[in-house]
Amino acid sequence: MNMQDYHNDTSHITKSMLSTFMDSPRDYYEQYVTRLAVRKAATKQMAIGSVCHAVLLEGMELSQAFCVYPESCLKVDGTLNGKAAAAYRAENYLAVAFGKSGEEVAIERVLDAVRSHALGKLIEQAQMREEVVVSDYLGRGIKCRPDFLCDDVIYDLKFMEDVSESALRRSFKRFRYWLQDAHYSAVCGAEVFRFWVVETGYPYRIKSVVYDGRSREIASEAWRGAMDHLIACEKLNAFEDSNSITMTLSPWEVGADDEGELVDIGEVD
Repeated sequence: MNMQDYHNDTSHITKSMLSTFMDSPRDYYEQYVTRLAVRKAATKQMAIGSVCHAVLLEGMELSQAFCVYPESCLKVDGTLNGKAAAAYRAENYLAVAFGKSGEEVAIERVLDAVRSHALGKLIEQAQMREEVVVSDYLGRGIKCRPDFLCDDVIYDLKFMEDVSESALRRSFKRFRYWLQDAHYSAVCGAEVFRFWVVETGYPYRIKSVVYDGRSREIASEAWRGAMDHLIACEKLNAFEDSNSITMTLSPWEVGADDEGELVDIGEVD
């Protein structure tokens, strides 16, 4: 099953579906029930990640997973024509393509970095790669597609421009990777989940990232709460967002110190 078919099949809840629901039950309803909402297009980093996944985990040649759009897909000013590009991908059964040449060399360097790292050996030894695993929670189907499993540990690959600690903390929070850990662990019944983050530019650093034990307990509890809420909404066929929002003002937004005291900025003449 390719990734498009995997996400189109909504009979079992995925991490992406649950994350969308947590942001907005209404958006979840329009995306996965009525299917009227258009899903967000993949970013360049996501596209690079898709290519690397295909080569490293599915054994595809780079030429099979990657191509450059022909001139027929470009506008007069050289930018990509979205409609023509989508038609080209559909006709050629491509999940990923890029608008300009030169990307192939950059991706090869990322792949070489992985292959020469201990991560490359780990992938080679994997017992399972990108296989769909299904289970249930309180009778509701749930599923995931781990990148690979080795010695009962779930591994997931991430490809990012910046793998500094501050950038990783922002990305892991923004994309709710704690939810991925909790969801995949619940589906697979695994006790260990480890992320491998690969930098897509020089010096192509590779970092191993895990959540600590207490964080995983909190994530698991939050996951169960979100699943309970989703199941309740499905039973009632009611997917409405909350209309009440309480905003929090941080001290630094008004020039206050950590104790909430306004900083003396002096008198005005």
